[in-house]
Amino acid sequence: GGLLVLAICISGCTNRSLAGRYVGKRQMTGPEHIVGTASKVELTLKSDGKFLLLNLSVPFEGKWEPADANVKLIVDTAAGMRQPKPVEIMVVKVAGGLELRDDKGMDPTPVLLIKQ
Repeated sequence: GGLLVLAICISGCTNRSLAGRYVGKRQMTGPEHIVGTASKVELTLKSDGKFLLLNLSVPFEGKWEPADANVKLIVDTAAGMRQPKPVEIMVVKVAGGLELRDDKGMDPTPVLLIKQ
């Protein structure tokens, strides 16, 4: 539900320089067969302006584009279902990688994503 904002603060970066695969892990407790999969967060930014985000075992796909000093991720599909209106998620450029900040999502705890 709700509006999520995905912005990557980029001072002077281009799509090509940010393109790549970023991986992180949520701090979760529970049975390993559930936590092992659900805790993995993976974001792939493609140089053609498309992205794939796997968050809490749910795939999100759409477009990412520069917006002022940020890059906006616009979700077209979630779990294979087309979204009735655009949804945005927030990712901020930080030392060591990108940080997923999904304040309105199922788990608002920030997750550090490291470029692979």
